[in-house]
Amino acid sequence: MTWSASTDDLQAFEAHKQRSMVYTPERRALRDRLQSLGDALGADWKTTDDAPSLANGRRVQEMWLFSIRPSEAYDSLGGPKVHLSSPFALDTLPFHDHMARFVRVDGEGYTWGLLIHAKAKADRANLEVLLKRQALQPLIDGLGAEFSLDAEAPLAAGDDSLGDQVGRGFCLWWRRALEECTLEVIQANLSQLDPLCDALGWRPDRDLAGLVAKAKQEAVAANATPAFSPGDRVRIRKGLLTGRRGQVDRVRADGRIMVALGPAAMDFSAEDLFREG
Repeated sequence: MTWSASTDDLQAFEAHKQRSMVYTPERRALRDRLQSLGDALGADWKTTDDAPSLANGRRVQEMWLFSIRPSEAYDSLGGPKVHLSSPFALDTLPFHDHMARFVRVDGEGYTWGLLIHAKAKADRANLEVLLKRQALQPLIDGLGAEFSLDAEAPLAAGDDSLGDQVGRGFCLWWRRALEECTLEVIQANLSQLDPLCDALGWRPDRDLAGLVAKAKQEAVAANATPAFSPGDRVRIRKGLLTGRRGQVDRVRADGRIMVALGPAAMDFSAEDLFREG
């Protein structure tokens, strides 16, 4: 297969089109092109929405082609602990939960590389350990890519050197002139990420921060002294649903509390709830 970027791809993100459903067919054609690129890259690649949605803030300013490969043992760490007051509370993008290889297109052009969002707790934990050991820089030297430890997406320019603190996320990317954005170039760059992904990606035998042991300790503590029991009437005291009342449905193994709120149930940490009655 021969694939290359086109100036038509960028026109799909003109300002007057971003919030309009009228231009969804145009963006869908681009999404199909991105998916064909993903098929050619040879892994399980998916695309973000081609229409305004909750995930993109009702505005299609960019589209992502992404590949995530979380370990099958990831569930042993327990569910994601995102408070309702967290900036990630409404973040539904799946490639923010795990380390992801990506190809991104917006009105300025194409970028591709690697992202570990601040929300990707397991991969981020490995990243933070490598930073403390000063072992990350050797892995990115020679890639010819830009990078930042405080980015959710490629920036106009990367950092000059690595710091020791992770902000919004770790992003490493390549940017080329449009005529250089071809399958061969993108595939060659992404294949260079293999050693970096092997070092950063969480799995049971690459648990640099000891997350499995911590999860087990938290589960034991939660089961030993449960803060709530099924049937308890509770009121939410933090986050977007402050003041809502519900009933405890069950307590998960990781200590999170499942609360029935009408026909639906949501999980909370014990500190987000207040027992009534």
